[in-house]
Amino acid sequence: MEYKVLSFNTTRLMEEAVAQHVENGWEPQGGISVAADPNTTKFLFFQAMTREQTKGGALFRR
Repeated sequence: MEYKVLSFNTTRLMEEAVAQHVENGWEPQGGISVAADPNTTKFLFFQAMTREQTKGGALFRR
């Protein structure tokens, strides 16, 4: 199983990247997380993604 966490500073960028990852075989794992930067008014958005491992470029299941 492959696992990664995507992080973005806008929801638009997050939505685009998550959609692209889904097209490439990734699945969102759980909901999004949001963190506020205490020194600014900015937020960070996170989405965990998983997919089955690949072998020779093809997906395979253990």
